[in-house]
Amino acid sequence: MGLESFKVVFDSPTSAYYAGQAVSGKIVLSLNKSKKVRALKVSFIGKAETRFQHEKTETQPNGESRNFMDDVTGEEMFFEYHYNILGGSGEVEISSGEHTYPFNASLPTTAPSSFEGENGFIRYKVRATLDRPWKFDEHAEGSFGVVTPLDLNFYEQAKAPVKKEENKYFCCLCCKSGPLTTVLSLPYTGFVSGGSLPFTIEVDNASNVEVTGVTVDLLKTITYKARGSQSAEISSNTSIVKVDFEAVGANNSKTWTHTLTVPQMPFHNLTTCSIIIINYVLKVVTVVSGAHLNLEMEVPMTFGSTPILAFPSAAASLHSESMKLSDEKICKKQGTK
Repeated sequence: MGLESFKVVFDSPTSAYYAGQAVSGKIVLSLNKSKKVRALKVSFIGKAETRFQHEKTETQPNGESRNFMDDVTGEEMFFEYHYNILGGSGEVEISSGEHTYPFNASLPTTAPSSFEGENGFIRYKVRATLDRPWKFDEHAEGSFGVVTPLDLNFYEQAKAPVKKEENKYFCCLCCKSGPLTTVLSLPYTGFVSGGSLPFTIEVDNASNVEVTGVTVDLLKTITYKARGSQSAEISSNTSIVKVDFEAVGANNSKTWTHTLTVPQMPFHNLTTCSIIIINYVLKVVTVVSGAHLNLEMEVPMTFGSTPILAFPSAAASLHSESMKLSDEKICKKQGTK
Protein backbone atom coordinates (compact mmCIF):
# COMPACT_ATOMS: atom_id res chain seq x y z
CA MET A 1 0.00 0.00 0.00
CA GLY A 2 3.02 2.30 -0.06
CA LEU A 3 3.32 2.24 3.72
CA GLU A 4 6.91 3.05 4.70
CA SER A 5 6.49 3.38 8.46
CA PHE A 6 3.70 3.31 11.01
CA LYS A 7 4.47 3.76 14.70
CA VAL A 8 3.27 5.00 18.08
CA VAL A 9 5.46 7.62 19.80
CA PHE A 10 4.81 8.72 23.39
CA ASP A 11 5.46 12.24 24.67
CA SER A 12 6.97 10.79 27.86
CA PRO A 13 10.65 9.93 27.21
CA THR A 14 10.31 6.93 29.54
CA SER A 15 6.89 5.85 28.20
CA ALA A 16 5.69 5.78 31.81
CA TYR A 17 2.71 7.55 33.36
CA TYR A 18 1.05 7.84 36.75
CA ALA A 19 -2.45 6.48 37.28
CA GLY A 20 -4.88 9.33 36.59
CA GLN A 21 -2.42 11.08 34.28
CA ALA A 22 -3.08 11.74 30.58
CA VAL A 23 -1.26 9.44 28.16
CA SER A 24 -0.25 11.54 25.18
CA GLY A 25 1.80 11.12 22.05
CA LYS A 26 1.43 10.86 18.32
CA ILE A 27 0.86 8.35 15.57
CA VAL A 28 3.55 8.73 12.92
CA LEU A 29 2.58 7.54 9.45
CA SER A 30 4.82 7.68 6.38
CA LEU A 31 3.56 6.87 2.87
CA ASN A 32 5.44 6.83 -0.42
CA LYS A 33 2.21 7.50 -2.30
CA SER A 34 -1.27 8.69 -1.45
CA LYS A 35 -3.74 6.12 -0.17
CA LYS A 36 -7.40 5.91 0.73
CA VAL A 37 -8.45 4.60 4.12
CA ARG A 38 -11.76 4.28 5.91
CA ALA A 39 -10.32 5.44 9.24
CA LEU A 40 -7.28 5.81 11.43
CA LYS A 41 -8.30 4.45 14.82
CA VAL A 42 -6.54 4.55 18.16
CA SER A 43 -7.19 2.24 21.11
CA PHE A 44 -6.04 2.47 24.73
CA ILE A 45 -5.97 -0.88 26.50
CA GLY A 46 -5.06 -1.91 30.03
CA LYS A 47 -5.47 -5.48 31.21
CA ALA A 48 -4.15 -8.30 33.38
CA GLU A 49 -3.64 -11.87 32.26
CA THR A 50 -2.69 -15.02 34.14
CA ARG A 51 -1.67 -18.46 32.92
CA PHE A 52 -0.53 -21.49 34.90
CA GLN A 53 -1.00 -25.22 35.26
CA HIS A 54 -3.55 -26.61 37.70
CA GLU A 55 -3.99 -30.22 38.78
CA LYS A 56 -7.41 -31.62 37.92
CA THR A 57 -9.09 -34.96 38.52
CA GLU A 58 -11.08 -36.67 35.78
CA THR A 59 -13.30 -39.72 36.15
CA GLN A 60 -12.72 -42.31 33.43
CA PRO A 61 -15.53 -44.37 31.81
CA ASN A 62 -14.41 -47.35 33.90
CA GLY A 63 -14.97 -45.34 37.08
CA GLU A 64 -11.30 -44.80 37.87
CA SER A 65 -9.92 -41.34 38.58
CA ARG A 66 -7.07 -39.78 36.65
CA ASN A 67 -5.07 -36.73 37.73
CA PHE A 68 -3.62 -34.45 35.08
CA MET A 69 -2.22 -30.94 34.71
CA ASP A 70 -4.49 -28.49 32.91
CA ASP A 71 -3.57 -25.04 31.54
CA VAL A 72 -5.82 -22.39 33.08
CA THR A 73 -6.02 -18.67 32.32
CA GLY A 74 -7.50 -15.48 33.68
CA GLU A 75 -8.11 -12.04 32.22
CA GLU A 76 -9.20 -8.73 33.72
CA MET A 77 -9.79 -5.57 31.70
CA PHE A 78 -9.15 -2.27 33.47
CA PHE A 79 -10.11 -0.06 30.54
CA GLU A 80 -10.47 -0.11 26.76
CA TYR A 81 -11.00 3.16 24.86
CA HIS A 82 -11.40 3.53 21.09
CA TYR A 83 -11.81 6.57 18.88
CA ASN A 84 -11.13 7.70 15.33
CA ILE A 85 -8.29 10.13 14.75
CA LEU A 86 -9.14 10.34 11.07
CA GLY A 87 -12.19 9.34 9.03
CA GLY A 88 -14.88 7.05 10.33
CA SER A 89 -17.77 8.28 8.19
CA GLY A 90 -16.38 7.48 4.76
CA GLU A 91 -13.15 7.07 2.85
CA VAL A 92 -10.35 9.57 3.40
CA GLU A 93 -7.32 10.05 1.17
CA ILE A 94 -3.97 10.47 2.89
CA SER A 95 -1.30 12.14 0.76
CA SER A 96 2.23 10.81 0.40
CA GLY A 97 4.86 11.87 2.92
CA GLU A 98 5.06 11.80 6.71
CA HIS A 99 2.02 12.59 8.82
CA THR A 100 1.65 12.92 12.58
CA TYR A 101 -1.61 12.58 14.47
CA PRO A 102 -1.66 13.47 18.18
CA PHE A 103 -3.55 11.35 20.70
CA ASN A 104 -4.48 11.89 24.33
CA ALA A 105 -6.46 9.90 26.91
CA SER A 106 -6.60 10.00 30.70
CA LEU A 107 -5.82 6.90 32.72
CA PRO A 108 -8.22 5.86 35.49
CA THR A 109 -6.96 6.79 38.95
CA THR A 110 -7.65 3.17 39.92
CA ALA A 111 -5.36 1.64 37.29
CA PRO A 112 -2.93 -0.80 38.97
CA SER A 113 0.82 -0.65 38.42
CA SER A 114 2.40 -2.37 35.46
CA PHE A 115 3.61 -5.82 36.46
CA GLU A 116 5.49 -8.76 34.94
CA GLY A 117 5.45 -12.04 36.85
CA GLU A 118 6.17 -15.70 36.33
CA ASN A 119 2.50 -16.61 35.82
CA GLY A 120 0.91 -13.34 34.77
CA PHE A 121 1.25 -9.69 33.89
CA ILE A 122 -0.45 -6.29 33.87
CA ARG A 123 0.22 -4.41 30.63
CA TYR A 124 -0.85 -1.20 28.95
CA LYS A 125 -0.68 -0.27 25.30
CA VAL A 126 -1.80 2.16 22.61
CA ARG A 127 -2.79 0.53 19.35
CA ALA A 128 -3.22 2.42 16.07
CA THR A 129 -5.17 0.81 13.22
CA LEU A 130 -5.38 1.83 9.57
CA ASP A 131 -8.77 0.59 8.40
CA ARG A 132 -8.28 -0.04 4.68
CA PRO A 133 -11.14 -0.80 2.26
CA TRP A 134 -11.02 -4.32 0.85
CA LYS A 135 -7.61 -5.01 2.36
CA PHE A 136 -6.12 -6.24 5.59
CA ASP A 137 -5.81 -3.58 8.28
CA GLU A 138 -2.40 -2.26 9.30
CA HIS A 139 -1.51 -1.99 13.00
CA ALA A 140 1.09 -0.21 15.12
CA GLU A 141 1.46 -0.66 18.87
CA GLY A 142 3.30 1.07 21.67
CA SER A 143 3.49 -0.21 25.24
CA PHE A 144 3.65 2.14 28.20
CA GLY A 145 4.15 1.67 31.91
CA VAL A 146 1.81 2.75 34.71
CA VAL A 147 3.02 3.79 38.15
CA THR A 148 0.40 3.81 40.91
CA PRO A 149 1.77 5.30 44.14
CA LEU A 150 0.68 4.23 47.60
CA ASP A 151 1.28 6.81 50.32
CA LEU A 152 1.45 4.99 53.66
CA ASN A 153 0.49 8.19 55.48
CA PHE A 154 -3.08 7.77 54.21
CA TYR A 155 -3.38 4.19 55.49
CA GLU A 156 -4.29 4.20 59.18
CA GLN A 157 -3.74 0.46 59.48
CA ALA A 158 -0.18 0.81 58.16
CA LYS A 159 0.59 3.59 60.66
CA ALA A 160 -0.93 1.88 63.70
CA PRO A 161 1.29 0.01 66.20
CA VAL A 162 0.70 -3.72 66.56
CA LYS A 163 1.33 -6.16 69.36
CA LYS A 164 0.70 -9.84 68.73
CA GLU A 165 1.09 -12.71 71.17
CA GLU A 166 1.12 -16.47 70.67
CA ASN A 167 1.20 -19.14 73.40
CA LYS A 168 1.99 -22.82 73.21
CA TYR A 169 1.78 -25.61 75.78
CA PHE A 170 3.71 -28.86 75.52
CA CYS A 171 2.38 -32.24 76.59
CA CYS A 172 5.07 -34.57 77.87
CA LEU A 173 3.54 -37.90 78.87
CA CYS A 174 1.66 -37.30 82.10
CA CYS A 175 3.26 -33.98 82.98
CA LYS A 176 2.54 -30.55 81.64
CA SER A 177 5.05 -27.74 81.39
CA GLY A 178 4.38 -24.02 81.51
CA PRO A 179 3.63 -22.09 78.32
CA LEU A 180 6.02 -20.84 75.69
CA THR A 181 5.04 -17.27 74.85
CA THR A 182 6.27 -15.14 71.96
CA VAL A 183 5.29 -11.48 71.65
CA LEU A 184 5.96 -9.34 68.55
CA SER A 185 5.66 -5.55 68.83
CA LEU A 186 5.84 -3.12 65.89
CA PRO A 187 5.46 0.68 65.97
CA TYR A 188 3.90 0.47 62.47
CA THR A 189 3.37 -2.12 59.74
CA GLY A 190 3.99 -0.02 56.63
CA PHE A 191 7.36 -0.21 54.88
CA VAL A 192 9.05 1.06 51.72
CA SER A 193 11.92 -0.04 49.51
CA GLY A 194 15.22 0.71 51.24
CA GLY A 195 13.43 1.65 54.46
CA SER A 196 13.71 0.49 58.06
CA LEU A 197 11.37 -1.83 59.92
CA PRO A 198 11.90 -1.79 63.73
CA PHE A 199 10.41 -4.45 65.97
CA THR A 200 10.74 -6.07 69.38
CA ILE A 201 10.56 -9.80 70.07
CA GLU A 202 9.91 -11.17 73.56
CA VAL A 203 10.24 -14.89 74.23
CA ASP A 204 9.15 -16.13 77.64
CA ASN A 205 9.94 -19.83 77.80
CA ALA A 206 8.22 -21.09 80.94
CA SER A 207 8.22 -24.61 79.51
CA ASN A 208 10.73 -27.41 79.98
CA VAL A 209 11.41 -27.52 76.21
CA GLU A 210 14.38 -25.60 74.81
CA VAL A 211 13.91 -22.92 72.16
CA THR A 212 16.74 -23.49 69.68
CA GLY A 213 16.30 -20.17 67.87
CA VAL A 214 13.92 -17.48 66.63
CA THR A 215 13.56 -16.37 63.00
CA VAL A 216 11.92 -13.15 61.82
CA ASP A 217 11.20 -13.12 58.08
CA LEU A 218 9.59 -10.49 55.84
CA LEU A 219 7.76 -12.53 53.20
CA LYS A 220 6.16 -11.66 49.87
CA THR A 221 3.39 -13.83 48.43
CA ILE A 222 2.14 -13.48 44.84
CA THR A 223 -1.14 -15.20 44.02
CA TYR A 224 -2.34 -15.70 40.45
CA LYS A 225 -6.00 -16.58 39.84
CA ALA A 226 -7.97 -18.04 36.97
CA ARG A 227 -11.67 -17.33 36.62
CA GLY A 228 -14.90 -18.91 35.49
CA SER A 229 -15.15 -22.65 34.94
CA GLN A 230 -11.35 -22.80 35.25
CA SER A 231 -11.40 -21.24 38.73
CA ALA A 232 -8.05 -21.97 40.35
CA GLU A 233 -5.09 -20.20 41.88
CA ILE A 234 -1.36 -20.63 42.41
CA SER A 235 0.94 -18.84 44.87
CA SER A 236 4.66 -18.34 45.32
CA ASN A 237 6.52 -17.11 48.42
CA THR A 238 9.74 -15.09 48.52
CA SER A 239 11.80 -14.09 51.53
CA ILE A 240 12.70 -10.39 51.29
CA VAL A 241 14.88 -10.11 54.39
CA LYS A 242 15.21 -12.16 57.57
CA VAL A 243 17.17 -12.31 60.80
CA ASP A 244 17.88 -15.14 63.25
CA PHE A 245 18.15 -14.89 67.03
CA GLU A 246 19.81 -17.25 69.49
CA ALA A 247 18.38 -19.99 71.67
CA VAL A 248 16.27 -19.51 74.79
CA GLY A 249 16.71 -22.20 77.42
CA ALA A 250 13.91 -23.89 79.33
CA ASN A 251 12.43 -21.69 82.07
CA ASN A 252 14.22 -18.65 80.67
CA SER A 253 13.31 -15.52 78.72
CA LYS A 254 14.91 -13.10 76.26
CA THR A 255 14.00 -9.86 74.52
CA TRP A 256 15.44 -8.49 71.29
CA THR A 257 14.94 -5.05 69.76
CA HIS A 258 16.04 -5.01 66.14
CA THR A 259 15.59 -3.10 62.88
CA LEU A 260 15.26 -4.84 59.54
CA THR A 261 16.68 -2.94 56.57
CA VAL A 262 14.45 -3.54 53.57
CA PRO A 263 16.49 -4.01 50.37
CA GLN A 264 15.87 -1.92 47.27
CA MET A 265 13.02 -3.59 45.42
CA PRO A 266 10.44 -2.61 42.79
CA PHE A 267 7.09 -1.34 44.05
CA HIS A 268 3.83 -2.54 42.52
CA ASN A 269 0.43 -1.32 43.66
CA LEU A 270 -2.00 -4.05 42.56
CA THR A 271 -4.77 -3.33 45.07
CA THR A 272 -7.34 -2.89 42.28
CA CYS A 273 -6.41 -6.09 40.44
CA SER A 274 -8.41 -9.18 41.38
CA ILE A 275 -6.46 -11.89 39.54
CA ILE A 276 -2.90 -10.97 40.60
CA ILE A 277 -2.57 -10.30 44.32
CA ILE A 278 0.58 -9.42 46.27
CA ASN A 279 0.62 -9.76 50.06
CA TYR A 280 3.36 -9.16 52.61
CA VAL A 281 3.67 -10.56 56.13
CA LEU A 282 6.24 -10.45 58.90
CA LYS A 283 6.56 -14.05 60.07
CA VAL A 284 8.07 -15.07 63.40
CA VAL A 285 9.03 -18.71 63.98
CA THR A 286 10.05 -19.78 67.47
CA VAL A 287 11.93 -23.04 66.84
CA VAL A 288 11.70 -25.66 69.58
CA SER A 289 13.75 -28.78 70.18
CA GLY A 290 12.61 -32.36 69.85
CA ALA A 291 9.56 -33.53 67.94
CA HIS A 292 7.38 -30.60 68.97
CA LEU A 293 5.79 -28.25 66.47
CA ASN A 294 7.28 -24.77 66.26
CA LEU A 295 5.38 -21.72 67.46
CA GLU A 296 4.57 -19.46 64.50
CA MET A 297 2.85 -16.12 64.02
CA GLU A 298 2.29 -13.69 61.14
CA VAL A 299 1.46 -9.99 60.98
CA PRO A 300 0.16 -8.51 57.69
CA MET A 301 2.39 -5.72 56.33
CA THR A 302 1.76 -2.94 53.80
CA PHE A 303 4.33 -2.10 51.11
CA GLY A 304 4.09 1.51 49.99
CA SER A 305 5.88 4.04 47.80
CA THR A 306 5.88 6.92 50.31
CA PRO A 307 7.20 6.24 53.84
CA ILE A 308 5.39 7.07 57.04
CA LEU A 309 6.46 10.57 58.03
CA ALA A 310 5.40 10.31 61.66
CA PHE A 311 4.05 7.49 63.77
CA PRO A 312 2.76 7.07 67.33
CA SER A 313 5.21 6.35 70.11
CA ALA A 314 5.93 2.71 70.74
CA ALA A 315 4.75 3.39 74.28
CA ALA A 316 1.25 4.13 73.00
CA SER A 317 -1.49 1.59 73.39
CA LEU A 318 -0.89 -1.31 71.04
CA HIS A 319 -3.43 -3.04 68.91
CA SER A 320 -3.42 -6.61 70.21
CA GLU A 321 -4.17 -9.67 68.18
CA SER A 322 -3.82 -12.79 70.30
CA MET A 323 -4.44 -16.31 69.17
CA LYS A 324 -3.83 -18.44 72.23
CA LEU A 325 -3.81 -22.19 71.88
CA SER A 326 -5.34 -24.15 74.73
CA ASP A 327 -3.67 -27.09 76.46
CA GLU A 328 -6.37 -29.47 75.25
CA LYS A 329 -6.11 -28.46 71.56
CA ILE A 330 -2.33 -28.77 71.54
CA CYS A 331 -2.51 -32.17 73.23
CA LYS A 332 -5.02 -33.42 70.67
CA LYS A 333 -2.83 -32.29 67.76
CA GLN A 334 0.52 -33.38 69.14
CA GLY A 335 -0.34 -36.34 71.34
CA THR A 336 2.71 -37.02 73.50
CA LYS A 337 5.27 -35.36 71.26
